[in-house]
Amino acid sequence: MSFPRLPIPRFAKPAKSAPVPLLGRGWVQPFWLERQADPASSAYVVGGADPSNITGRNWTLLGSVGEATLGAVDPRGLIVTRPNSWSIDWWIRSEQRWHFPSREMAVRQRLVEETPVVVTAMRIPGGDIEHRSYAVSGALPSIVIEIENLTPTPVAVSIAVRPYGLTGQASLRSIELEGRSVFVNGELAVVLPRDPGQVVASNLAGGDSAMLLVDDQPGSTLFETLTCSAGLAQAAFSFPLVHTGVTRFQLPFPTTTSRRGRGGRPAAPTVATPHLPTSAQVAAGWEAHTSTGARFVLPEGTVSEAFERARRSLLLFQRGTEVHAEPLSRPGLNWRDAAPILGALDRMGWHREVGEVISALPHRQEPSGEIEGRRGEIDGTSAALSAVGDHIRMSQAFEIAEVLAPTVARAAQFIERQRNSKGERDPLTEGLLPARDVGGHLEFRYADNFWALCGLLNAASILRTAGESEGAIDIERFAADLRVDLLGSLEGVASRFGDDALPATPHRSVDERAIDALVAVWPTGVLRADHPMMLRTAETLRLRHLHGEAHHNTIGPRGLGIYRTARLAMVELMAGDRRALRRLNWLAGSASPTGAWPRAVHPTLGTGTVGEGHHGSSVAHYVTLVRAVMVQEMIGEEPSLSMLSVMPTEWLGRGIEVHDAPTAFGTLSYAVRWHGERPAMLWELTQPDDGDSSHVPVLLRVPGLDPNWSSTESRGEALLSVPTFVDRPSEPSIDSTEEPPTSFS
Repeated sequence: MSFPRLPIPRFAKPAKSAPVPLLGRGWVQPFWLERQADPASSAYVVGGADPSNITGRNWTLLGSVGEATLGAVDPRGLIVTRPNSWSIDWWIRSEQRWHFPSREMAVRQRLVEETPVVVTAMRIPGGDIEHRSYAVSGALPSIVIEIENLTPTPVAVSIAVRPYGLTGQASLRSIELEGRSVFVNGELAVVLPRDPGQVVASNLAGGDSAMLLVDDQPGSTLFETLTCSAGLAQAAFSFPLVHTGVTRFQLPFPTTTSRRGRGGRPAAPTVATPHLPTSAQVAAGWEAHTSTGARFVLPEGTVSEAFERARRSLLLFQRGTEVHAEPLSRPGLNWRDAAPILGALDRMGWHREVGEVISALPHRQEPSGEIEGRRGEIDGTSAALSAVGDHIRMSQAFEIAEVLAPTVARAAQFIERQRNSKGERDPLTEGLLPARDVGGHLEFRYADNFWALCGLLNAASILRTAGESEGAIDIERFAADLRVDLLGSLEGVASRFGDDALPATPHRSVDERAIDALVAVWPTGVLRADHPMMLRTAETLRLRHLHGEAHHNTIGPRGLGIYRTARLAMVELMAGDRRALRRLNWLAGSASPTGAWPRAVHPTLGTGTVGEGHHGSSVAHYVTLVRAVMVQEMIGEEPSLSMLSVMPTEWLGRGIEVHDAPTAFGTLSYAVRWHGERPAMLWELTQPDDGDSSHVPVLLRVPGLDPNWSSTESRGEALLSVPTFVDRPSEPSIDSTEEPPTSFS
């Protein structure tokens, strides 16, 4: 299939103005906007002239291990290589017509071998066209698009540069073609595999290049730079693709390839596109890398499938010495989101990656002692200290404590100064962390103080490990003072509202944001899951603030919260409540086919409504929740590990294995085998070889299978009793009462 060279039309230059919105159904738009603008779609949105993505915030991150750059692909194969930027689409011309994935019905997506290699398959007459996207490292880190024609007839493939992204319009003011290199806004955007058979470019005045292709109309052939002051420049580069043919396009990440030099037109970089690794090679590399660390063999089903995909994608959020939970919509380090991600990585056995982030803390510390993170993040330093303590326990890398001791001590002193900072206080807020700005007004948050208490306790533990006993004593005093003030506030708020349920703030009764106070149980661990106030809070949330099995956000951006639902499930799990499994199943069913979750989902569409389409904290919460089903450390006076705290009914009679799972007490492996209806447990706990032969015995339990069995042997096997449990306990009454809390134990 060949294409004629078309003449350059004369475009009238549009007047300079602010970027205009996307121009309706006369343009081929991204999948999310096609649906929001379609009156026949359940995702139709009535709004103003400046559309933004509020019903389809779903995408899958693409990156290489160890690289600092990330891109993403949406559910129809649209790719971005820069945060909040323009995109690269793909279109197919069959013998009948042009096929635009954002408008086609028969488009599916999956992963190659559960790795971050995304296949977007579009059905056209005669068969499928497969679009595979993945990231590669090297001299020019890039995303690669690999397109294969699985139909029996030739097709045309068009790679299109588009003036919109994953969440809204993006300004695209210039496109230039030099040889096989396409420059967008002065940056190298696409490296073509060969000279295109057809080039059609356009701007606001000329209309959508997609429609020019459909109508066989000429557009600019890019013999000269195409510009658009309205930011709506676009271009399509078309190539013939024979039956079983494969072609690859390279989409470089932002580098120093912007136009500079004599006349602003340096020679385009030389990239050997034919030698790019294939999707199969990249998937094999991911498999090899993620086969290290812990290994979990779960019974087949949606829970295990989502877990394996999510587990591997965790590595995408660690970018060298940083962790970005929202790398494409809100890039930057937010310690409150980073701490769960780092914790999940440690629990998967990927300690080296966590160590890269932790070792950089001294360079992030401000003279005040604050650990630098997102601006205005009151609990950031506390969350950073919690992550350090958790990493040392899980990795058994005690030598880190001595290196970080000065940083940790200054950070703890910063938290103490925060707590005693001047400002308007009342009896319910005396001694608590200062108020934070929430929607334009200041609000004291209990979650901030639970993080602070956790951070101080971790700091004291780190200093003791480093041999700094005097410093540890000072910080333990800080923690004790905060504990007293926080306990006084909890008792006061229970008395004020006549309810043991804990609100998000001492100045407002319990509402949906009370779920944030559950960080007291997880991940901070400063309260037990069976603490009366935590039981009451979870009960209130279940009865008043859930939609089905999920937490419903109505304050601020609306949707069913992913990580908040996982947090409730974790608290239930730690309390031995089987209702955690209902939330686990809902979370697994809410994952995309590529194992990604947004921050929140639409209650009927199941698509993302807010935040990142592949949200790091949501992924980490799910991974940690599944790991906690398999093994979790129990809060108590003696070391204790719980294996299979609750047992899904569908797992009965099926084999389960855990290999080399890091815990705070050593590395655990176990397997469940079945003798008729009775499960047999084989286990081995390897404690650290630190020269100390007097390790305290660790109590092992399997409450989800046999609540009466326990052992302190480091290895062995046992035949357990026949499991007896029910999946749906009756809901407790909201009117039940408990004694008010009297301690943090």
